[in-house]
Amino acid sequence: MIESILRWVLTGEVGSSSKAMAAAIARIKIEDNFHPLDPHDFRECIMFLRAVPEARKYMGRVAELSDVWSAMVDQWGGIESLFFNEAGIDYEKGRYAPHTYELIQEIIRSVQDIVPNETIKQERDVTSR
Repeated sequence: MIESILRWVLTGEVGSSSKAMAAAIARIKIEDNFHPLDPHDFRECIMFLRAVPEARKYMGRVAELSDVWSAMVDQWGGIESLFFNEAGIDYEKGRYAPHTYELIQEIIRSVQDIVPNETIKQERDVTSR
């Protein structure tokens, strides 16, 4: 599996969230454990799982990254289905997925309500999107 992860890192669609996911599954500690903030981030995670399908068996490792990641992993199938229905994996159904965005934000907010002292907001450059 490590070889597949390395191949994906070198040739796939890699974003901050999917990189955190891959690192957790490979048991490699990295400084940033970003979770998806929007459908684009979530899609990059899906692309990782498509490139390394055996990684799905290790989603529990991803859930250990943070409370937000844990909540997202718990609802992964629902988020994924919603995204596929709204946009499609290659955006063949549309460029936007507003319901997926709202669900992701709802998950983040729900964790923020439970763990108010946890820093949920993530700062990063999104100018390339």
